[in-house]
Amino acid sequence: MYEKKWMTARAWLHQLQTYFTLSLKMVEEDAIHFASLHFKGDDLEWWQHGVINQDYSLITSFVEFAKRMVKRF
Repeated sequence: MYEKKWMTARAWLHQLQTYFTLSLKMVEEDAIHFASLHFKGDDLEWWQHGVINQDYSLITSFVEFAKRMVKRF
């Protein structure tokens, strides 16, 4: 899970991309859902707010997801 006190958002995203490459063959949209399952606290609140108020539910590109996450954290 992403925890700001332990690593940067970029480092966490890199770990996710490595995991997807090595062990899963999934479409980008599923990768976004998988990543968001690991959010807690501020991360989860940011994501839920974005889904409800900023059309984050329409994001289908993992690159776009990563950009928004890095911009926020």
